[in-house]
Amino acid sequence: MNSQEAPCMDGPERWLAVHSNWRTGWSVIILLSLAASAPAWSASPDLDRFRFYNNCEPVGVLVETLPEAADDLELTHKKIRDLVEVRLRSARLYKGPRDTLGPYLYVRINVLEPRPGLKSSSFNVEVSFAKVVEDTVTGYRTTAATWTDGALGYGDGDFIRSAVSDELDKFILSYLRVNERACDPAPHRTQ
Repeated sequence: MNSQEAPCMDGPERWLAVHSNWRTGWSVIILLSLAASAPAWSASPDLDRFRFYNNCEPVGVLVETLPEAADDLELTHKKIRDLVEVRLRSARLYKGPRDTLGPYLYVRINVLEPRPGLKSSSFNVEVSFAKVVEDTVTGYRTTAATWTDGALGYGDGDFIRSAVSDELDKFILSYLRVNERACDPAPHRTQ
């Protein structure tokens, strides 16, 4: 048999090859359908307003303690907290450490222990925005996450800080878009 010829498959091998291709094809179709429909619900102005509207008030910050494995990547709680503070201050959204009841940005980083001698590791970054919400039935008010995004990857400390910065950019852009009129100090003209 030359390299151009397909191997002969009989019995279970042929059935498996045909059916796994069929399942793979349907999986791809389903994933593409979900991806195509995602912008329709995620771009809803009402949903974005619920997630981000805060009358352009500054937000507190809570950076979760990093796991010990982060030390091997030269990631520290202070470096991440400072990164978050600088990004929010540049957008005039920094309020300080998280209040007990009030809007805040939550940042969590998980890092696996890097292999000996390596300065890279698998990681997960999560950034959430929480604000005061009210139960319309009971009138109970509490702080709850209304938006969460994150990243998964493999990299060194600089790469992980870059992933945190990218997630902060997503939050700041969405927050400022939704709060644009409230953030604009100029009076608005009605037409």
